[in-house]
Amino acid sequence: MSFPPTLNIVHRVSLLGVLAVIGITLIAGILLAQRHVEAGNREIGYRLAAREAEFRGLAADFVTARLTEKDFLLGRDPSAQSAFEANAAAALSRLERLTADAGADLAAELNEVGARFAAYRDAFAELVKVNEELGLDETQGLEGAMRSAVHSIEEQLQGVDDAAVVASMLMLRRHEKDFILRRDPKYIDSHAQEAETFGRLVRQLYRPGAQRQRVMEAFDVYRNGFRLYAETSLREAAAREAVAAAYAGIEPAKDRASEFFTRERSQHVTANEISARDTVRVVAGLAALCVVVLLLGVWLVGRSIVRPIGSITTAMRTLAGGRTEIAVPGLDRRDEIGAMAAALEVFRQGAIANRRLEEQAEAERRRAEAERAAIQAAAEADAHERLMQATHGLATGLRGLAGGELDFQLSEPFSPEFEGLRTDLNQALLQLGAALLEIATVSRTIDGGSREISASADTLSARTERQAASLEETAAALDEITANVTNAAGRAQEARDVAARANANANRTAELVGGTIGAMERIEQSSRRISTVIGVIDDIAFQTNLLALNAGVEAARAVRPAAASPSLHRRSASSRNALPLRRRKSRSWFGHPPWKSKKVSGSSAAPAARWRQSARR
Repeated sequence: MSFPPTLNIVHRVSLLGVLAVIGITLIAGILLAQRHVEAGNREIGYRLAAREAEFRGLAADFVTARLTEKDFLLGRDPSAQSAFEANAAAALSRLERLTADAGADLAAELNEVGARFAAYRDAFAELVKVNEELGLDETQGLEGAMRSAVHSIEEQLQGVDDAAVVASMLMLRRHEKDFILRRDPKYIDSHAQEAETFGRLVRQLYRPGAQRQRVMEAFDVYRNGFRLYAETSLREAAAREAVAAAYAGIEPAKDRASEFFTRERSQHVTANEISARDTVRVVAGLAALCVVVLLLGVWLVGRSIVRPIGSITTAMRTLAGGRTEIAVPGLDRRDEIGAMAAALEVFRQGAIANRRLEEQAEAERRRAEAERAAIQAAAEADAHERLMQATHGLATGLRGLAGGELDFQLSEPFSPEFEGLRTDLNQALLQLGAALLEIATVSRTIDGGSREISASADTLSARTERQAASLEETAAALDEITANVTNAAGRAQEARDVAARANANANRTAELVGGTIGAMERIEQSSRRISTVIGVIDDIAFQTNLLALNAGVEAARAVRPAAASPSLHRRSASSRNALPLRRRKSRSWFGHPPWKSKKVSGSSAAPAARWRQSARR
């Protein structure tokens, strides 16, 4: 395959450019299509990521709801309930958005999650309701009513001196506290049995009348309040279990929905990888095809251009070697190569004409060269003669100067080109003679000055020796003065050190005295606090003895009710009378300690002041 000779090189190269543009356009179109597909895939990926992030936010809302539930159960704070409702509303809103953008399968899973979360929300609302019945603090609900009833009974029994009634009341409170701590139903039965015992003891203690009626009415309120509180507490425990079970039911549905999101993302990633791989294969195939077509076109165009140009290049080298008898190839072409062949033919004809002109110029050159050589020989002989004349005159002048003739002058004129040398030599001889005269005069002047300087130097040397002796005497005197000043400075420093140590000792003594005064004051304050603590300890001991007495009464009643009661009453009376006496003794001793803090402080302050005054002096 070859191109017609009438097709220009520009057209052939343009054809290659057109092929390249077509290939690039095709590849660019495929790349744009790939970008469009990738943009769609990215949009799907962004949407899936947004849905997945929304689902993670939903899971976080579930966890936050659980934490808010725990906060409510721990603190019984109504604000925790409000926070739970706000979080639940946000979770349901997320769930609605996810369901609206989901397919049928995912929507079913999300609806299941929503139903279970709604069940969890209802269970929490029931738990809040039961806790409100119990009371969110100690003054509200059943707990507040039970506390009020207990306080009423304690006020009614304030002056009662029956240990059995007090012990029964304490046992009721014990069963109450045990149930509140452990939520075990057996304590309800124990409380009911002890309530029967307490009622029987009250009826034994009081005769029928208003006092017994008030005590029994307050006790009935307390007993009914505890019963209602216990029943509601058991309901609250069941409600807690229901809330925990409802939240646990959310997890499987949430995990299935999460697996669906994970599977959907994995399928999308796999589809993207397959699409990208197919696109790369198509682009690589088309790019390879375009490269092959371009290489084939380049080879054909290069072959159609290089071969004729190679023939012309060979002809040009032959012509450059001086062979003008060659025939230039390509003169019959009508493209750029034909134009180059025509130009080369012009060069060949010009080379033939130049060769003819060079032969004529060579003959003229040889004739001119002979004429120039004759003229140059005559000029060189004349110049040599003038040079010899100038050289002889200069040699004569230099010999006279070497012989000491400073007034010698060249009077014979030279040729015009060397006349300047003669004038300069005469002028130099005149200036040299004047300079030598001045040098002789200056030498005589320098000799006289040197003699005067030598005499002055001798005089100065004698004066310097006398001043050196005086300076040595002055230095010895200064050494003695320096030693005296050093001794005086040492004694002054020792005096300052002694004064500083005395001042420091005085300050430390003053600080010690002040610290002693402060320590005594703190001991006095500590004694007051110890007195207060002893009072509290006495109260605790009194209550402990009372409880021990009640326990002893119960034990005695269980063993020998008739014989033990009088002796126990006597012991309790003696214990109650002895405790106040001990309290008064301990408080009086710690309130007025044997040492007198203020007197000691006053007696210690005066020496401290004297030490400070002496330190300042």
